[in-house]
Amino acid sequence: MRKTLIAVAVIAAGAAVFYKFGMKSESALGVLEYVPADTVLFSGQLEPIDLATYIKASGFSMTQTQQVFEELKTKLASAETPEAKFAAHVINANVEAMKTPESVASHFGLKAQTRSLVYMVGVAPVMKMEVADEAAFFKVLDDAEKASGFSHTAQQLNELKYRQYHFVLEGIEFDLLVSVNAGWGTYAVTSSKLAPEHLAIILGAQKPEQSLASTNYIDTIAKKYQLNQGMIGFFSFEQLAKVLTSKDGNRLAKDLNTLFGAEMDANPDLAVWRTPACATDVAAIAKSWPGVYFDGSYAVAATDITMNGKMVVPTENKDTVAALSAMRGFIPTAVSGNNSAIMHWGLGFDVGQLASSAGKLWNTFTQTKYTCEPLVKMQEGATANNPLAALAMTGMANGVQGMSVTLNSFEMDTATGQPKSLDALVTVSATNARAVIESLKAMVPDLASIPLPKDGEAQDLSAMLPPGAMPDLKPMLQLNNSHVAISVGDKGKTQADAVMKEATSKNGLMSMGIDYKAFFGSVLAAMPVDSPEQQKEFEQLQKIDMKLNMTMDVNDSGLVFSTQMEAPKK
Repeated sequence: MRKTLIAVAVIAAGAAVFYKFGMKSESALGVLEYVPADTVLFSGQLEPIDLATYIKASGFSMTQTQQVFEELKTKLASAETPEAKFAAHVINANVEAMKTPESVASHFGLKAQTRSLVYMVGVAPVMKMEVADEAAFFKVLDDAEKASGFSHTAQQLNELKYRQYHFVLEGIEFDLLVSVNAGWGTYAVTSSKLAPEHLAIILGAQKPEQSLASTNYIDTIAKKYQLNQGMIGFFSFEQLAKVLTSKDGNRLAKDLNTLFGAEMDANPDLAVWRTPACATDVAAIAKSWPGVYFDGSYAVAATDITMNGKMVVPTENKDTVAALSAMRGFIPTAVSGNNSAIMHWGLGFDVGQLASSAGKLWNTFTQTKYTCEPLVKMQEGATANNPLAALAMTGMANGVQGMSVTLNSFEMDTATGQPKSLDALVTVSATNARAVIESLKAMVPDLASIPLPKDGEAQDLSAMLPPGAMPDLKPMLQLNNSHVAISVGDKGKTQADAVMKEATSKNGLMSMGIDYKAFFGSVLAAMPVDSPEQQKEFEQLQKIDMKLNMTMDVNDSGLVFSTQMEAPKK
């Protein structure tokens, strides 16, 4: 089965490069009319993007994707079956094309300013892209056919012509469908065992009974979760819940029942969920936690390209939102907004609210009245293993609001294994930082002798270091009623001074960032390499000329994850 899944992934990989590149009709509404409202997954680039610029900006994902394709190509190098040879050739075409972003559009016959969609028609994944050159679009497949001896069957549905590549792997049959219709290219993986109307909807020859356009779903989630409609998507827990609890709740449930009905019926672990009680309870949970929603955008400046993305995990349970919000803490602005650091990490966490908020979240689950047998058993197990008592220990750190680490630069002495140079900052923020330090000194006698500096002063901690450790470095301690900061180096000291001026507030849960080229360049120079494979991995990471920043927070909808990637314009 594992080999089958790999093979399916390989066939789909030939089209995967188009995931974010592609298509739109004259209006977004026209495209969405062909996307079923009950799709479990949707991602749409509904506004045109410059394909070459986008690939350059996606340096990390493109490098990783290319590496995966390289590994698949290597595994398929000795392929003997026509199907595997066909897949290997398509994979190789993707690898070669991605080496030159400017040529990707022409190589695959796509528009340079382009749009795309990916979604599910039941169990069938569908990818669409806007095609400028139909001959070039099919050329990759034509070349793969000539090299492998594996060919397609020309098919026609009404006036629509399409290719069908039929695969049989370990007894499982599936089809790769490829077509171009009115300037739209389509790749889809499906099965002839599925209902005939699936084929028409997949190829865009027929509209589903209800679509994302007819339900106005994209506009609704964009407004509700403040998402950018230019690039927007979702993964639906509500639709997935129907698959768990029914055979026919949506297209995906029907398809899985058609393909694997006998096996699923014989599975006792699945049977216990397919009861009226579970259908009601799981639907209620999915309504409270409807799914994952995301968007994206990019901007081109004179010297760099910036890509922004947001992912929202919402809940309709306002008590849950309130409990999560209460745990928010403080992350210094000098840390979270520091693009000059090679790495930074900040955790905003109100420790004093942990036990209370965790208790509220725990009670929400354990005290909700369920009649679904698996859920009732989960509740019973959770009640018997209540972890809230262990959280009482967090009272010792009551008042702590957050902590952060910033690494501006470092260099290791490979001979001694000690830092040769270091510029960094570590902070702890609290409602009464001096009280936290005094409590820590009382618990750790070795710290009792450390004199605490007055506000605005800095205490040299060099004498606290072990003899001979970091002889050229001078850690400095700064302290006021809101923050504890230990800095090393000029930048670290400047950042510590800025932190000392900030007032604590609930401004987030987590912030982190990394400059891949600078960080892994330093790591590669300092760390002994055990194998050629490890050397290659480090070198690949070092080639990623990109800065990545990520945050996690809570808003009125639920959890919000934001990402920003910045790459030089080449």
